[in-house]
Amino acid sequence: MSMEGKKKKVDGVSGANKKKTVQAPKALPKKTAPQKEIIKVTIGKVPHRGPVWYSLFIFSFVVLNGISIYFREWFVLFFVFVFYVGTLWRGHMASSFEIMPDDECMVANGKKYYYENIESYYFSRNGDDLVLNLHFLNKFYPRMSFTLVDSKQGEYIRNILSHEVPETRPEEERLTDLLIRKLKL
Repeated sequence: MSMEGKKKKVDGVSGANKKKTVQAPKALPKKTAPQKEIIKVTIGKVPHRGPVWYSLFIFSFVVLNGISIYFREWFVLFFVFVFYVGTLWRGHMASSFEIMPDDECMVANGKKYYYENIESYYFSRNGDDLVLNLHFLNKFYPRMSFTLVDSKQGEYIRNILSHEVPETRPEEERLTDLLIRKLKL
């Protein structure tokens, strides 16, 4: 018997039935997509109100309530009280969540804002905070502002949005925006 015949007997498998095992090629390294950063933002954040603001707030509250009590205008007293409580409460209503810019849209709090619906964007400062402002083509929802928790992430957002949306700052500030910024409402 030849050597090959002995090997076939030892294996117990005839040459015709023997299956060839082919080793799979080593897996190619997967291309990793660039990491998408999750950016923490807040909406409705009121800038820090200093002691002067609170002093004027309390003084005007006392004066208006005194005048309405003196003239026995209980209806006016009620609305002054509701207005002042609402103003104080609004300063504590900031909600924070995460946004994630993507290739085709920006996902914010589970809602997608597609780039083709965004007319432009720009960054502004609100005190020490960096604010991302998005202007939409939809006239019923013209603008949305996000206050960035980490100001360093502004460049990351600018790099992504600049490929899809033009960055244009409004030429002049609207009166309501000016009053809100100056009065820190």
